[in-house]
Amino acid sequence: MFSQSIKNKLSVGTLRKTPKKPKPRSPNLIRSLRLQRHTFEAIAKEFRMPGREEVICNIAGWGYSDEGGRFLNVELSPPYKRKQTPRPDILESIVNHNEEEN
Repeated sequence: MFSQSIKNKLSVGTLRKTPKKPKPRSPNLIRSLRLQRHTFEAIAKEFRMPGREEVICNIAGWGYSDEGGRFLNVELSPPYKRKQTPRPDILESIVNHNEEEN
């Protein structure tokens, strides 16, 4: 049960405006992200594929504000893979349909 509750945790963090940018090219927003093991392992699995030099992950953001000002909550997740539903075999459906008619 404990491992299931950990599995459901998201890899989330917060981005806030950089208080004083030391250089013009410094980031406008900084903070941190709590990377969950299951997210890391899913991304690492992608890197173990032969010839894989990069993995395109998903990142989502939600804007909020509080007493500290405006900020973004962000979530990092592994690449989304749509589950493919098996397509019916057209030949199989024709053969089965003809057998039912005889």
